[in-house]
Amino acid sequence: MEAWAQYYHDDFVLNTGDNFYISYVGDHEGVTSVDDPKWNRIWKGVYKGRLAEIPWYTIAGNHDWYNNITAQVDYSLNYDSRFFLPSTYYVRESYIGPDKTKIAWIHIDTDIFYYNSTDLEETEKIPLKQQLKKFGWDSLQAKEDKLKWIEDRLVEQQNSKWIIVVGHHPLVGLCAMQYYMVRLRPLFEKYRVAAYFSGHAHTLQLELAKLGQPVTYFLSGAGSRMEERCPGQDWGVPDKVLGFLHTTINDTVMTYEYVDSTTLEPKVVYKGHVYPRY
Repeated sequence: MEAWAQYYHDDFVLNTGDNFYISYVGDHEGVTSVDDPKWNRIWKGVYKGRLAEIPWYTIAGNHDWYNNITAQVDYSLNYDSRFFLPSTYYVRESYIGPDKTKIAWIHIDTDIFYYNSTDLEETEKIPLKQQLKKFGWDSLQAKEDKLKWIEDRLVEQQNSKWIIVVGHHPLVGLCAMQYYMVRLRPLFEKYRVAAYFSGHAHTLQLELAKLGQPVTYFLSGAGSRMEERCPGQDWGVPDKVLGFLHTTINDTVMTYEYVDSTTLEPKVVYKGHVYPRY
């Protein structure tokens, strides 16, 4: 990642959640506070070069919700804005090229849509259930309210040449059928989102835009482990491949590369293009 960021002089990282895992016996999920040593051990002390200079536009994943998600927002707002998480839902606008082409980035927390609180009975998921209840995210009305927030933002951004949504849980193939996640793809396709970026599943996959379906669905979650894929993808890496997704964007095209970094000589294993909404 550092080599790619340096070569392309990247402007930012899209960080798709599950920011702080358990990394050894006795460790804890997420972070406990803004002073948690994991801020340095897992983020600031790990990523060097260009990756230590640019903002990380971040969303929360389920492992972040297992602990103190408020601490991550607080850290962003009051300690280091390069870890950019001012809220669990937020919108950014950027302007590129000589014509100041507008890109709308809509960052959403999909945990409320992926998990049915009544099903979170396994011991390791009890903290997630408690957190969702604490924030009032365990009701159907709360889910409908968040869906309305997303739709309102999509309506507001219809003058953007690019609309890009970032969420933790994937919408590739059959993974889009999980609980309330089924409500997201129709919204994105109705309002002609150009691309949706996600993580969560520990693999690299892609579902391409096609006739009647204008959204390209990206999945990049193979930074540190590998597991089974979402059925129904248009492309995916073989088993036991670690890697990441890199993109560049201008006013007319987004170019993407999936990078296999399993070995000491990373290589591009799939690449393509995404085009703007108009």
